[in-house]
Amino acid sequence: MARPYSSLLAQAVGQRRAVEMSLTGNFLTAEEALGLGLVNHVVPHEELLPFTRRLAADIVNNDQRGVRRLLRHYRQIAGAATLDEAHLIEGYMAETWQPGTSEVAARRADVTARGWTQARS
Repeated sequence: MARPYSSLLAQAVGQRRAVEMSLTGNFLTAEEALGLGLVNHVVPHEELLPFTRRLAADIVNNDQRGVRRLLRHYRQIAGAATLDEAHLIEGYMAETWQPGTSEVAARRADVTARGWTQARS
């Protein structure tokens, strides 16, 4: 069952802010949306495509099996009706993830090297 947008907005920005935004219909600046967590990044227009391509490359260069599982995980949690249900889903997903973790040790060095490269740039 899909959640109403008003409940998703309240979840994202808090009940009072959601009510204010809904009742006033006032627009937000990009910086305000960033501050509220409604967007992840704000970049100048001319940097938009290069930025999104780098972000997409980071995702594509990550372990695709893990990416798919995490996306499924987040979608299932988003569909939870209550926090308790979300915790149950998360516990189940963690348990089912365990059998597929044999490659984690092998990938650890790659992930660490990638992190060091990102920290230096």
